[in-house]
Amino acid sequence: MGEEVHVAAPADACRTWNSEAEEAVKYPEDILENLIFRYEEPNGMSRWDSPLFTVPYVDEKPDLEGIWNAMMGKGVVVKSNQATVLVRIPYDRPAAGFADGMTIEACRRRRLPA
Repeated sequence: MGEEVHVAAPADACRTWNSEAEEAVKYPEDILENLIFRYEEPNGMSRWDSPLFTVPYVDEKPDLEGIWNAMMGKGVVVKSNQATVLVRIPYDRPAAGFADGMTIEACRRRRLPA
């Protein structure tokens, strides 16, 4: 999980910037249009897009201190839960229990036959 800085800019502004860019860094027009078409804005409610700082392209004074603090790890620490913790199952055939509809906890409590 990483920090994201999203610069919100309308597609027309992106097209203008691209047309004014030096040839070495300019996107071909068809590729730029594909990128614009396929672009999906990040969502701060999603764990993988958090923390998210959205900076409007016309903002001359973004929250640099907040962005810096998030990137330096001074933000909120997300507590691990059962879905994000790796579990080691010490059996030779861990999948055998799952075929019977057992949970990971049930497999841990029961020795499965080899």
